[in-house]
Amino acid sequence: MSDPELPNLVVPGDYLGAAEQYLPGRGTYENRGRIYASVLGTPKVDPRDRTVRVDARNGIPEIVEGDLVYARVEEVKSAMLICALLGRAGTRRRLPGEPEGTVHISKAREGYTESFQGEFAVGDVILARVMQSTPSVKLTTARPRSGSSPRAARPAMRSSPPGRPPTRWSAPGAAASSGERSRRGRAPTRRAMALPPSEAERRLARLVRAHDRWRGREVFNLLASENAVSPTARRYLASDLAGRYTLPISTTFDGEAIDNSYTGTRYTDQIERLANDAAARLFRARFATTRPLSGHIAALSALVPLLPPKSRILAIPPEQGGYD
Repeated sequence: MSDPELPNLVVPGDYLGAAEQYLPGRGTYENRGRIYASVLGTPKVDPRDRTVRVDARNGIPEIVEGDLVYARVEEVKSAMLICALLGRAGTRRRLPGEPEGTVHISKAREGYTESFQGEFAVGDVILARVMQSTPSVKLTTARPRSGSSPRAARPAMRSSPPGRPPTRWSAPGAAASSGERSRRGRAPTRRAMALPPSEAERRLARLVRAHDRWRGREVFNLLASENAVSPTARRYLASDLAGRYTLPISTTFDGEAIDNSYTGTRYTDQIERLANDAAARLFRARFATTRPLSGHIAALSALVPLLPPKSRILAIPPEQGGYD
């Protein structure tokens, strides 16, 4: 609904209200406690949580539940496909940033599917239906139930996803030409019931989605010190590895050989070695380390090899405009 305090049309940079008054939604951004429009369009307010959004006149393509979308398979797991969403069926506009979507094996087709192996391959372009659009995109390639248009469930060979022609087609619900494995009559697996989220958790989820949408799709990120993290790296950072320590050493303690200051690093150390080897090959170096460094230590690491021993490095203090 429209708020009587808001104009009928806003342009990027128009003030919409204070952060105490609204939550920033789609087509807006917050700066120092004030919410502004980021697109040309009509501002509207959700009365349930006082989220203000701007419905763009020529908005960024988005997906909603029920949409048919083209997706490129990025990774094939035994029970899940990880895909990059290219665009909605029937349009040539690509989805900005190629957001990630997943197809669980239970949503691949009606009935039982034992494995994705042999059914899909990395690089396939599939036509799938959106089951959930937020907070993460969940897809299905199963045939629609009776009553749905069968033509909408199959990609036309003369059509192509936004941007480029596909490398291989997989229609929702289409069986593999060979090796199809199906089992009928199996009882469905019971799922654990999750507790309803609290208001604080819902607000946190909204803020995270707003941040991802804003920084990921609606602005130019020009902070040179920030990292551009690939979808693959984000998936790894979402694993248990993100909160674990490792510090390989070579010493003894009470006569026992110690190869790491921490326990539980059996796989962490192997991952670090793989990353170091990959970095050395990439930069054609004899040695490389992928351990994170602070900005100061990184700057010193670059300066020290260029200077003779006992040289002095001039640094401007923060009071005089230097970097702290």
